[in-house]
Amino acid sequence: MFWRTLLSWLVPITLLAACRGQSTKDPTTRLPPPDHTKPSGVRPTPGPLTFYFADQFDHLFVRLSKEDWVPADALGAPRLEYGSDVIAVSRSTAEQTALTGQAIDVYRGEKKACSFTVGPLAVVSRAYPHFGQREELGVAPNQDKKQVPDFEAILSQAWHYLGAVVEECGAPAPLHERELVWARPSAAPPPVVWTRLPEEDDTAKKQAALIAPLAMGLSFGRQAADYGKANPNELLTSRTAVFAGPSPGEFLVEDFRDIGETTCGGDGHEQWSLWLVRDGQARLVVSEEARKKIELVADLDGDGHPEAVAAVDYYGNERALFRLKDGKLEPVIVDKYPFNDCGC
Repeated sequence: MFWRTLLSWLVPITLLAACRGQSTKDPTTRLPPPDHTKPSGVRPTPGPLTFYFADQFDHLFVRLSKEDWVPADALGAPRLEYGSDVIAVSRSTAEQTALTGQAIDVYRGEKKACSFTVGPLAVVSRAYPHFGQREELGVAPNQDKKQVPDFEAILSQAWHYLGAVVEECGAPAPLHERELVWARPSAAPPPVVWTRLPEEDDTAKKQAALIAPLAMGLSFGRQAADYGKANPNELLTSRTAVFAGPSPGEFLVEDFRDIGETTCGGDGHEQWSLWLVRDGQARLVVSEEARKKIELVADLDGDGHPEAVAAVDYYGNERALFRLKDGKLEPVIVDKYPFNDCGC
């Protein structure tokens, strides 16, 4: 009995001592050595976020001024650059800019089109007049008499920016297919441009199918269902744009859907949402009751987070550059002109 009792005490004590002895060893000695071939997770140091909007009229202009810029009084004679929808007028200027003599790269959509050196400058004025005013402004299409633009009236409706004049820069697309034109300093690191996938691309279809039920799972889904029951003749419409990122399996997916009349006092519903997909896992970046349309996705400052350019209003007279960071969409630069027409 004595020996049995003694053994019952010794076994636990021995095991406890063994465990304590093991715990005193350096635990790192049991871990495999670090794998230095894998990314460390340290992002590159961001550079300046440099981006210029541009407009293709009779001439190509790169906008160099900020949103609240006011032109000087001494300007050259006005020249009608464009009058089909937005009216654009240019006037030469002796205004100075710190960018004079610097090289600028111009992009048409996702591809670099040309480089130029900032030289001649102009004040570019843009406005969208009421459709009933076009004939009296001398810019109505198919007007029988010889048109003489009323520049004073046009300029009184317009907003202005300082633009660098670009004489030659590749072949612009036809007007009905006109792409986004933008620019950045040639000295800046090349932007990492995300590729917009064609709608018929199998990968684009797969990403759109992944996002569709998630988009309908937001508040819009219930609104659309209720609206469809009350208005059975109204159909839900949707569009999706998929942008492939620099890493395999990385996509930015834009989803827009609406049902019924959403403008001019209509009681329909619309939803614009943006999703970041990595390795088949989708995360919602933003969802709004809005009508936006992304035209470009690119990392412009090299911080690993993409920026996006989108048309941000129903009539297309306002566009903005956004920063996508920490799950948020932050506006950085806004480019717009007055819309003086009646939308209804």
